[in-house]
Amino acid sequence: MTGATVAIDNVTGEVGTAYTGQATVTVTPVDATGITTTYALSGTGAAGLSVSATGAITGTPTAVGTATLTGTVKDDSGTTKTATATITVSAAAVSETPGVMASHYQAVAAPSDTKSTKTKKGNKK
Repeated sequence: MTGATVAIDNVTGEVGTAYTGQATVTVTPVDATGITTTYALSGTGAAGLSVSATGAITGTPTAVGTATLTGTVKDDSGTTKTATATITVSAAAVSETPGVMASHYQAVAAPSDTKSTKTKKGNKK
């Protein structure tokens, strides 16, 4: 084996949104034998994500940043090659729903007139 590359079919994620992706490793020459591949994720964007032995990447990102996937490939002669690919994790989109703010306010009645009416008692002569 003289080389290896790794690619991910989904290179963007969003905090709080489920993510799925698949890593694919390509080795040269393509007829190399006894290939074994291991994967690892690292970086700030990797929080909440995991990678399986088959290269399936799943989870819900919890931090903005870059997740680096490292694929390490070894052939039957003991030659090892490492390749990386990245996933960019962005902040969750902010959406505004009309009327939502209004539901947080409580109607308050206007104060009533609290003046009392007094009557004078007069002296009758």
